[in-house]
Amino acid sequence: MKIDVEGFETEVLNGGINVLSNSSLLGIIIELNGSGNRSNYDENAIHEKLVKLVLNLTIMIHYRKLSILNTYGSLNTIYLRNLEFVTNRVTSAKR
Repeated sequence: MKIDVEGFETEVLNGGINVLSNSSLLGIIIELNGSGNRSNYDENAIHEKLVKLVLNLTIMIHYRKLSILNTYGSLNTIYLRNLEFVTNRVTSAKR
């Protein structure tokens, strides 16, 4: 799932708890770049919610390799539920 709502991520996540907790959702790509802060939403809280309540890994794809990150950056960040499945998909996909 891609979430790109320019500062309204908190509202989208709060309204989508059923979708976010569905085991068929393998990952979310979201950009936490300061837009939330301008809209009085705490992007650290958004990150913590995704890690703690929904998705348990934060990764970045670079040249078809997945790297676990300690925190989000200012670019798109991917939160994954099933790292092994996604790693296999990424490495076995045709270029």
